[in-house]
Amino acid sequence: MDELLAELRRLAERLPLPHPYWHPYTDEMHVVVRDLFAALDAIALVPPAQVELLRHVEGQGELPPPDAGGPALAAARGRLRDLPVPQGEHPYLAEIVPTLEAAAAALAALTVPGGEQAFAGRLDR
Repeated sequence: MDELLAELRRLAERLPLPHPYWHPYTDEMHVVVRDLFAALDAIALVPPAQVELLRHVEGQGELPPPDAGGPALAAARGRLRDLPVPQGEHPYLAEIVPTLEAAAAALAALTVPGGEQAFAGRLDR
C-alpha cells in the first residue's frame, strides 16, 4: 500500500500546473491536486479506505453517489467533477487524465467509515 500511495503522490507531483495568466482553471487545478494529496494522506490512516482504493485501482470499485461520505468528500468530488478535462489533442493529456482518475479513486475510497473525518482533518493542515 505504501508503494501505491507513493506512486499516486508522484503522479500528482508530476501534473503540470499552468500559469494563471494564460489558463482559466489554474486555481481549480491547484485545489484538486491539494484534495488528492489530502486524500492520499487520509487513506494512509484508514485501513478500510486502503482496501477500497485497491478495489478502484483494480477496476472493481464503483464511484459513490455525489453526497456519499460526508460534506468535505462530497465537496472535493464536486470540485473534481466540475474541472473541465481537455479532449482530443493536448500536450499534457497523458498526465492530466491519470491524475484526475487517481483523485476520483482516492476520494471514492474515503467514503468508508472514518474516511470523511480523516480527509477533513488533512485539509485543515
